Amino acid sequence: MRLLAWFWLLCALSISSLALHESDVGVIDWRKELVGVPVTLSPVTAPTFVLKDVVVTATGSNVLAGLNVRDGSVAWRYIFEADDPIIGFYPNRRVVVTLSGPGGSTLRKFDTATGALLIERSLHAPQDGLLVHPPSLGKSIAFSSDSQGLYVLSNGHTVSFLEGNTGSTLWTWYSPDQGSKTMFLKVVARKDVVYVVGATKGVASLSLNVVVLSASTGQLLHDREIPSGITNTLTDVFTFYDAHKTTEPVLVWVENTSLKSLVLDSTLSNKPHDVKTAEKLMYLLDLGLTNHGQVLAQLPDGSSRLLQVSQDGTTASSLYEFDSKRLGVLFNGGVDDQGRPYVARTHWSQDLNTIVLDVVNASSTTDQTQTYTVPFDTNNEGILDHIAFTLPSSGAPHLLTTASSGAVQLFGSPSLTTSDSKSPSTPDALNHHWTRHEALATTTLATFVELPEPLVISTTADFTKSEGFTGRLLRHAVEARDLPRYIVNFVRRFVTGDYASATSAAVVIPGSSIPLDAEAATTNTNTNTTMTTTPQTTPLFRDPFSFRQILLTFTAPGKIYALDSSNGEIVWTRTLGLGSAFWMGGSVSARKVWVVRGVNDVVVGEGVEEGKDKVRAEVVLVAERRASNGQATTMIYHFNALTGEDVSVPLSSSDNSENNEETRRPAAPGFLEGIELVEGPYTESFLLPDGRSVVVLDEFMQVGFLGFCILFWEVELRWDEFVLHISSTFISSLHSHISSIPNLLLDSE
Repeated sequence: MRLLAWFWLLCALSISSLALHESDVGVIDWRKELVGVPVTLSPVTAPTFVLKDVVVTATGSNVLAGLNVRDGSVAWRYIFEADDPIIGFYPNRRVVVTLSGPGGSTLRKFDTATGALLIERSLHAPQDGLLVHPPSLGKSIAFSSDSQGLYVLSNGHTVSFLEGNTGSTLWTWYSPDQGSKTMFLKVVARKDVVYVVGATKGVASLSLNVVVLSASTGQLLHDREIPSGITNTLTDVFTFYDAHKTTEPVLVWVENTSLKSLVLDSTLSNKPHDVKTAEKLMYLLDLGLTNHGQVLAQLPDGSSRLLQVSQDGTTASSLYEFDSKRLGVLFNGGVDDQGRPYVARTHWSQDLNTIVLDVVNASSTTDQTQTYTVPFDTNNEGILDHIAFTLPSSGAPHLLTTASSGAVQLFGSPSLTTSDSKSPSTPDALNHHWTRHEALATTTLATFVELPEPLVISTTADFTKSEGFTGRLLRHAVEARDLPRYIVNFVRRFVTGDYASATSAAVVIPGSSIPLDAEAATTNTNTNTTMTTTPQTTPLFRDPFSFRQILLTFTAPGKIYALDSSNGEIVWTRTLGLGSAFWMGGSVSARKVWVVRGVNDVVVGEGVEEGKDKVRAEVVLVAERRASNGQATTMIYHFNALTGEDVSVPLSSSDNSENNEETRRPAAPGFLEGIELVEGPYTESFLLPDGRSVVVLDEFMQVGFLGFCILFWEVELRWDEFVLHISSTFISSLHSHISSIPNLLLDSE
């Protein structure tokens, strides 16, 4: 009886040890604070250094965010509603003002440092908003001379004056034609008057239209139409004025490769001038330096000139000449701590095989240029989309970049962060400080992949060799010294339920042939700026309950992230290749993912190679590639989920250029190249019962297998057209799978 009582007591204790505490329910193990991929198509949404230590940006997730320059963390963010898209943000000293909604229907004012919402006002009903492209067209904000008032241009035809502290509307002016012929583009404020510049539709081109309003009452004082031959209101028309608003603004536009100007006055009595320039101009680019009278002009030969427009608008002198023999050129402007203007240009250097930053002092005629190399990983992050920079009082400039992969990175002088940076610290080289993987905010597809057991990972080639009786006896004797500790740990786990949790950090298996990456194995609670650009070498294995797995996420920019589910750390990243559209350009969208081989699966015909670990989890990704010409292609990517390594079987070479491997899968360093399965858009895909074979359907009901393609309902077989993987188990079960496919297709309908 006593033994039976002890037995029931142990059973009760074991059952309670497996129970889940109430306090553990709903506990978040980790999270990544993301803001989204920055919108760089317009200057009023792209990342900008507003304060010395804060970068403000609008993102594709409809979020306005402030990022800390020092470590890349989120200082603040404001999430807009889905039906209230951000049009643009307009910074002024310690505040940022935004326009959002159709036609800029809603105005908000934020504190730049904290993100506190100071003002929120509706300018017009959303249903009354004009839908134009780009959305920022016809919207502008100007701050009064004392920064206590806001002059707001919305809907392309309405100007409102708002009190700066309360947001109350003091007056509103409406264009007589309500935007039917004239679209106003910009509002410029002076102490007594407000200038509103717009464009009026003509037969062959656009004409400029300038309206003068009273700053105190909004009364229309003067209205003048200026004949001009502008064709693009975004690149042909600019308004220049000094930062202190002590001179009258100058209106400048490009007309038939010539530059013209008009000095605005309260009566609009001045006449347009032909501005003298050394060369013909194609268009103008806004660098954010119009307050200093500077703009970038593009010439017909591809070169660029930094122009300084005089205060009377009669001349435009060339401050600096940028040559045209550069690849991937991006420009932006900025000022230093003393308010002096600078221009930054980034381009790809074929000689140095890296990104080069040229910083031009726009206020000096001597010693103008400083050159820096930027350690940007183009193989992993793609190409640059936008740059923003600022110049601190001492040291190298701070360069903020956004890339096609969705990554936001900061490069600068070594003094910004600790001295253990891995980037070069030479005077002509910038250091990499932090990276934000904002592509994770655009995740379109995700799946979990199980990790192998510790015993499997620690197995090396030495254990696969033949071992004699004496050697095995000695090995068992050495391993038996850990038996007491094992028994103690087993009893403790059995009685108390003290198991490894899902968020336990990685532990290195003794005797593992894979070296430890200490930085990647350390659990970091702040995973916002963690960057692992190369496959992690730390051995990954499951916990006792298999909570710890690999989380594969596929993002809209075409990048794969493998995350450690225990702590959210990035294990490895790969960018999906474009295949034959590599030089043309395009995008890859993940459609469906299948785990075709687990870590415990054994495939017939595969043995353990000496000195090589064969443990892997194979994943097949079905994706659709859209080339820049609009052509759609169904792609297959086959890789090892533990390392990101490509494990697909390459296509066989052929004299036919369409099937040639160099044409179908060009070598692109750092990219995960796929196989072009079907020339057409993706429709659906299925995993067959054997768990190793994937069937892909296109729009023509064509079915692609892992080893061949069959066209149903036309009784046509085409063998060896698409080669992914042929295994003995797949061939043996071929007939049973073919008979089940039509049922699957009918069920999917």
